[in-house]
Amino acid sequence: MADPMQAKPASSSREPAALTPFDFYRELKRGAKMYDGPVGRWWLYQNQSAAHRLAYRESAKWVRAAIRTEPAAITDFACGSGEMLAQLRKTFPLAQLRGIDGSSLMLERASRRLESLRPRAEGVTLFAHANLPTLGLASASEDLVVFMFPNLAGVDDKLLTTDERRVATYFSHTRDPDAEPTPEHDDAADQYEGLCVDRAASNNIRRILKPGGSFVKVEYADCGREDMTALSLQRLAFETGSLGERTAGVRLRRSFKLAKSEFFPSKVVEDVAAQTGNESDRRGGYSIERFVAV
Repeated sequence: MADPMQAKPASSSREPAALTPFDFYRELKRGAKMYDGPVGRWWLYQNQSAAHRLAYRESAKWVRAAIRTEPAAITDFACGSGEMLAQLRKTFPLAQLRGIDGSSLMLERASRRLESLRPRAEGVTLFAHANLPTLGLASASEDLVVFMFPNLAGVDDKLLTTDERRVATYFSHTRDPDAEPTPEHDDAADQYEGLCVDRAASNNIRRILKPGGSFVKVEYADCGREDMTALSLQRLAFETGSLGERTAGVRLRRSFKLAKSEFFPSKVVEDVAAQTGNESDRRGGYSIERFVAV
């Protein structure tokens, strides 16, 4: 595979001939605005690969098979440059779609992609927030929310309750004896931030979903649930608002219950290796999970 930090992106002539090397960990501190700069240009290169195009198509098919009732309103949370929105438009042609993102570059590309669809993508609305997750989403209007390859950063943990922060602290400081040694950057602070970001995103998603609506999360994974440790499964349940058992002395209110999960081997996981620099992160693929709002 070509080095994404050096390869020429197959995009518009406004892009540079080569991507300038950059530090992912430094860029992540910029929050959503990182996607208006080198991280965004890197992502536009990555998601043009055959593996990514296949993942978007297969994810849309999976959602179609998992959702029995035709959704009338769908949101793509952190929609990026619109690849999944385009697939959802083809899969659910009568639904009202909206894409939410914090990057002007990503939304510009998403708008261009949707305008190129034939027939044109009627009923699709794109709008941006300064950052995601946010406090400004609370409509309870959606039947389906899709969260595809999440890579958010820079969330203020004040978006979480005191109890949520307590559980996130517990999980970030608890080491899994059955897991492989953690990477250099994967310390307690990084664990805590990642847990808070995904939990806050799930809280946002629950607010915009109708009761009984579906939340579909597609994310990088190195294995399926059946091969995960008990602690890893608990962390995932916390992040997705589906944790039921008492943890760190508190019992959080469940927002979702898991309905279905499936793992797909795929080279899209090389996105993770490109960010971490760890060759071991090239193993795996992605998981698709459907949760029902409770």
